[in-house]
Amino acid sequence: MQLKSMKANKKSIMVVLSVLIVAVLFVPVLYSIIYLGSIWDVYNKLNTVPVAVVNLDKPVTKDGKNYSLGQDIINNLKNNKDAEWKFVSYNDAMSGIKSDKYYAVIEVPNNFSQNIADTQDGKFDKPQIIYVANQGENFIFSEVSSKMATSIKDQVDSSIQKEISKTLVDKLYDVKSSIKTASDGANNLQSGTEKLTSGSNTLLSGTSSAKDGAKQLYTGLQTITTGETNIVNGYPSLINGLNSLKNSLTQPNSQIPQLVSGASTLNTNTAAIAEQSGILDQSVSKVTSGVEQSDAILHSELVAIESSNLSAADKYKLEEAINGLDQLSTPNGQNPAPLNAVAGGVHNLSEALTSLNSGTEEISNGIGAIATGINNSQNQAANGVGQLISGALALESGSNNVLAGLSTVTSKTGQLTDGLDKLNSGAEAINSGLKTANDGASKLDSGLSSGYDKINNSLKFSSVDMSNFISNPVTIKDNSINVVKHYGQGLAPYFISLSLWIGALFASLILSVTKKLKLFKGKILNNFAIRVLLGSIYVALQSIIVSFALVTVLNISPVNVTAFYLLNILVAVTFFNVMFGVSNAIGLAGAPVMFVFLIIQLGSSAGTFPIQTAPQIYRVINSVIPMTYSVDCLRMTISGIDYSLLLGDIKILVGFTLAFLAIGFFVGEAFKLIKNRKVETKAAKAA
Repeated sequence: MQLKSMKANKKSIMVVLSVLIVAVLFVPVLYSIIYLGSIWDVYNKLNTVPVAVVNLDKPVTKDGKNYSLGQDIINNLKNNKDAEWKFVSYNDAMSGIKSDKYYAVIEVPNNFSQNIADTQDGKFDKPQIIYVANQGENFIFSEVSSKMATSIKDQVDSSIQKEISKTLVDKLYDVKSSIKTASDGANNLQSGTEKLTSGSNTLLSGTSSAKDGAKQLYTGLQTITTGETNIVNGYPSLINGLNSLKNSLTQPNSQIPQLVSGASTLNTNTAAIAEQSGILDQSVSKVTSGVEQSDAILHSELVAIESSNLSAADKYKLEEAINGLDQLSTPNGQNPAPLNAVAGGVHNLSEALTSLNSGTEEISNGIGAIATGINNSQNQAANGVGQLISGALALESGSNNVLAGLSTVTSKTGQLTDGLDKLNSGAEAINSGLKTANDGASKLDSGLSSGYDKINNSLKFSSVDMSNFISNPVTIKDNSINVVKHYGQGLAPYFISLSLWIGALFASLILSVTKKLKLFKGKILNNFAIRVLLGSIYVALQSIIVSFALVTVLNISPVNVTAFYLLNILVAVTFFNVMFGVSNAIGLAGAPVMFVFLIIQLGSSAGTFPIQTAPQIYRVINSVIPMTYSVDCLRMTISGIDYSLLLGDIKILVGFTLAFLAIGFFVGEAFKLIKNRKVETKAAKAA
């Protein structure tokens, strides 16, 4: 009965073991398919994750331009498929983020457009896009959604940069147009300064001639004044002579010869005086004309004098000189101009002297007649001499007036000479300044023209082209190597290694249990090499099932399908042999040891993040665990093979296999030898 029961129990155990062996065969594939399937293409399905968008922005108008950046963001997000955008109120968004209704909130504040518009006034309060994430709900998605917020910010930045650069380039074109206008104006200015310089040369020549003429006039007037003074001084002698003549007409005839001689002398003197008065008349007329012309020239250059770089004192002196000329050549009410009055007086004097000369000639002729007929003409001659005396007295009075006028004219002409001398100096300064101004205008014209040419040659782009370039100056050309198509495909090497390790762990555990329970008494199944071979075949089947499921169910696309199958077999066999070596050495205790080893490998194999991001202890462990090299091999078969690196990884995996099998075999044999000796010793003592 006991034997029957033992056989029945053994049969039940074998049934359970068979079911377990078949079930464990599919453990790796279930782990890989279920987990990788759940995360296989998460980034292309983020558009089903609800993210709340709140637009509190208030549009503004500034300088005729409308700013509604918040609405622009909303319009762009409506065409964006990165998430399931929910355009809701602020209260709805805040309550939803605290529950599981929304995973994140993106808020556009009410002053967003205002802050951007204020930049036109030099106010740079940076507008904000507020991002709120419920990291406790899903930390990974919170990181992804923060990148979405950054992307929205970059889009707004691009839009602002585009608008600002367009405005800037438009202003550059305005500057270009202004420089062209300024260049044309400078050209006109240079032409004007050339004309002013030419006019200044004429003015300088005229003032120089006027200065020389005034000096000559002054010298002439001095000579005339001297002559007029002599004439005035000669009148008393003339009048005395006429009185003597008149007296002598009443004297006895013995005085007649003297009378004839005196009359002849008088005639000669009056002729000379008349001739000098004619010259004086012509000189005074020329002086009057020259002064009037000089006055007219000076008046025409008054504006140039005022705008010249002469000192205020020199300008004042020139203006005083012009005023002096005005006084000489300008009438005063009903009175004629002083120069004209003098000229008229001189002219009248000349005519009077001509008449006097005629009178003296008649006197001389009359005296001659008197000499022959003194008795008949003496009384008539005396009357003529009386008239002559009256005329001489009138001439004396007129000559005094002429002399006074000539003195005034001579004095004013001296002032005119000084003024014209200063005017000439001023004209020279104006001429020099205008030449300098003309040179400056020429350089300004040349500089503006050169600047216009340079900016015209540089502005080879439109504002639209430049704004498009600045808003997106750099594009990224993705030349990535070893391309991974899906998120799950990137994590597949890590989870395949994990699933194959778990499968190998179960396989090793089954062999350890069968050995411990002594379910197989034959030597073949208890042989170390046979069990290694059977276990390796078993885990190889596991890896083939995993590989097939990944390729057909999840559509993983390795660069080399054959290599993918073979490397999965190698990884599974390596993991099994590592575990089998440990369990052969220490028995069933190997299972928990290998489980702990699995945990260590999960953190140190760089299956998710680069090992450089891990603490130093993990980096040290990384190089001495088999999962590091299994992940490396599988990554290459899925995305791109570097055969030299792949061969190195394969050698290391084979090395792990041989090392752990050798350790497991020799340690197991050593423990067995020790155990047998203990049994033999115990038996010997019992005997």
